[in-house]
Amino acid sequence: MTDELHINKREKFITFRLEGIQAGGDEPIWPQYSQPISDTLIGELEQHATQVLSSIPKFGLNADIRDLGLLLYDNLVPEGIRDILRNHTGPLFVWSELSSIPWEQLYDGEHFWGMRYSMGRRIITSIPQRPRISVGVTKQPSVLIITYNPKRDLVWLDDEVETIVSSISQFADVTVLSGSRSTMIDTIRELRKGIYTIVHYCGHATTDSSSGDGALVLHDNQLLTSSTIKNNLRGAGCVPQCMSVCAWRSRIRIDPGMG
Repeated sequence: MTDELHINKREKFITFRLEGIQAGGDEPIWPQYSQPISDTLIGELEQHATQVLSSIPKFGLNADIRDLGLLLYDNLVPEGIRDILRNHTGPLFVWSELSSIPWEQLYDGEHFWGMRYSMGRRIITSIPQRPRISVGVTKQPSVLIITYNPKRDLVWLDDEVETIVSSISQFADVTVLSGSRSTMIDTIRELRKGIYTIVHYCGHATTDSSSGDGALVLHDNQLLTSSTIKNNLRGAGCVPQCMSVCAWRSRIRIDPGMG
């Protein structure tokens, strides 16, 4: 049976409640543990976690994530439930409205939660606390640009990226992964955020010899295949629209609403 960990933010407190089924089948009284925390601190923790997880280098990865995990654990998990969670075995399903906290990355001094438990998550919302949205106000679109040109043979590439950024930065949030930042893992992390209206690739495309899939060439000649993109792309029902390969221009463009 999967135990459920309910994590909520109420006024000046964060609350944890672990719910499960006893061996005899009787429902126990599930105590709730809480500790004071401000909205400002939660916001800072969310922002810091996003920055760390999107910018960690290949080397020193474990130390960076461990430091982040300890920071989150020490500030978010109430003392009273810590031993209970350390002694818990089996799956753990987290219900929380704090969707930007990477609960799998919490580190309790011995294990990351994502390694200690077989975890699942469900985002919950508090309808009465949703801010009012004015009619006609729409979210600013977000654009991800991925570019890699190791041989410098695509002479047009830098100009194209600069033109795109300068053309849309006035009305869209633009993120650029280029050079050593255009790695497989960094690109996948961005795709999984589910925030991008358009994903645009500038660089070489090829075919993966092992799978036969079309692929984008990333840093260190890593190949991001079309199947990997489909498996990791999140948000707005976006799917790859086309991948064209030619001598000088090879790109994949992902637009919303394409089935």
